[in-house]
Amino acid sequence: MRDSLKLNQRSSGIELLKIIGICLIILSHCVQTAEKFVNFQAPTWNEALLIMRFLRFGGNAGNLIFVISSAYFLVDKSKVKPEKALTILFDSQIISIIILGVTFIISRIVEISVKFDFRFVYENIFPDIFSKVWFIPAYVILYLSHPFLNLIIESMNKKEHMRLDIILFFVFGVTMLVKGAPQYSNLLGFFIIYFYVAYIKKYQKEYADDRKKNIKVFFIMLIIFITVVIVKNYLSFKLVWFRTFPNLQEMTSVVFFPMIMSLFNIFRSFDFTNKYINSVSSLTLFIYCIHENFIIRKYFRPYIYRVLSAKFGGYYFYYAVCLAVALFISSLILSKIYQLTLHKLSSSLAIKFNNKLSSAFENFYSKKNPENQ
Repeated sequence: MRDSLKLNQRSSGIELLKIIGICLIILSHCVQTAEKFVNFQAPTWNEALLIMRFLRFGGNAGNLIFVISSAYFLVDKSKVKPEKALTILFDSQIISIIILGVTFIISRIVEISVKFDFRFVYENIFPDIFSKVWFIPAYVILYLSHPFLNLIIESMNKKEHMRLDIILFFVFGVTMLVKGAPQYSNLLGFFIIYFYVAYIKKYQKEYADDRKKNIKVFFIMLIIFITVVIVKNYLSFKLVWFRTFPNLQEMTSVVFFPMIMSLFNIFRSFDFTNKYINSVSSLTLFIYCIHENFIIRKYFRPYIYRVLSAKFGGYYFYYAVCLAVALFISSLILSKIYQLTLHKLSSSLAIKFNNKLSSAFENFYSKKNPENQ
């Protein structure tokens, strides 16, 4: 009851942005699957293929929305709740096991080319260990690490923090436009974004709270992004080199971060509460785990494209949009059912597992450090 009341009282601006974020991610992933059938990254004057290229970036934008939203609130917190992290991992695991079981039943009825060997089964029973849905373990690591990141941030003054952000921005923003950074990873990107958000919240409050300035920045960066993609497409006809330059794909991109950060500030300024928006927003983790499940991503989405293209032709842009809508609605319904049922089990398991881990650690620590008793 307390959690439900807290959810209904939460400001809905950021929650609405999270819903937009998960929609962008789903649409991007559906477009990504279409890439197996049509090459929309090659130079083209086909409007549908060019739009698909834009939509492909939606996953980066959506992921960035969730990381910025989390970082903004975590920079003020000094403690971590291990049971929260465990609950997220258990939710991901339970959802993956359910989809594995349903797929096994379906495979007995319909030919979907899924080979249920030992490796396939245990990798889908433990999806986060094998990074079958990479965002979940990366986010959990960020969450568990945030108290230590905050200690680093508190140890720096404004000048030192700015210097760090400038270095990170140059190496993982500007330089990556040209060729990319071999040492870059999505998890590292999460940490970089965390430092950016912390600086803005601590030292740029006046700008962050100015809706008009953020609207201007958002549209400027959006126009730059659209222009770069279109110009890159045109120049790629002339020079092959432009097909890989500039690289706008990562969340730390000089275009993406300021664009999404300004969008976050805009939605944060919307002061209203809507229980339906908050309720849907609370399901975004489950929606992510369902729609981007390894089996659905690798087998079911391509199967749908093959069926549709065989029957109606190669209208992959329309298939991607329709599939994204269908996936969002079905994942939303299934997520709500899961939240009302098995999510309670995952929460209970997380609490019990955390208690056992804490007890085992205390026993180990007391034996290694008897002088502290």
